Amino acid sequence: MKKISLLFINGVDANVGRPVLTEACQDIDLLNLIATFRIIITIFWIGISVALVIWIMVDIMKVIASGEVDTKKMFSNMSQRILALVLVFLVPAIIHIVMSIAGAQGVRYLDCYQTATRSGINELARDLAEYELANFPDNPNYNNFQETLAAINRVPAGREQMRFKNELWGKACRGLDTDHPLRDSCTRLHREICDSDYFNC
Repeated sequence: MKKISLLFINGVDANVGRPVLTEACQDIDLLNLIATFRIIITIFWIGISVALVIWIMVDIMKVIASGEVDTKKMFSNMSQRILALVLVFLVPAIIHIVMSIAGAQGVRYLDCYQTATRSGINELARDLAEYELANFPDNPNYNNFQETLAAINRVPAGREQMRFKNELWGKACRGLDTDHPLRDSCTRLHREICDSDYFNC
């Protein structure tokens, strides 16, 4: 698949001012994997934080219930729990720092990590589909058609995806001869568009 970095000028998207993503970060499958990793990290972060807070509260209640206060031991235990809690809270910041340092070598890993959200991935999928359609050749072959259709299928199902498919049909399929190599693919695409709730054929 062609990459959308050609749309950018001096490291910034000329249309919307977004930073250029590295080539790897334009891979939707990779971004979905990173998004899953982010969810796991978030669950870990919240779960450990809550567990540590509960642990601290339990320690305090044990001391109160026992009626015996060992100040030195209580201070040591509390310090360890609070330090662990602070370190857990710093996990997102540590991830961002590591990504930023890695990006100093010319690879924008932090932008990649920040893009790996559901909205970010959907937005990138739309950008890729728009790019493929904007650069669709006048005399497409089967591979051109399938690459562009694959990019469009990455866009969330709905009106916008069907709009892209309708545009592809107009560019690739209108007026084809009956023996054209794309005829069957275009017929299936046209049927899919007509069967949707968004276009009347």
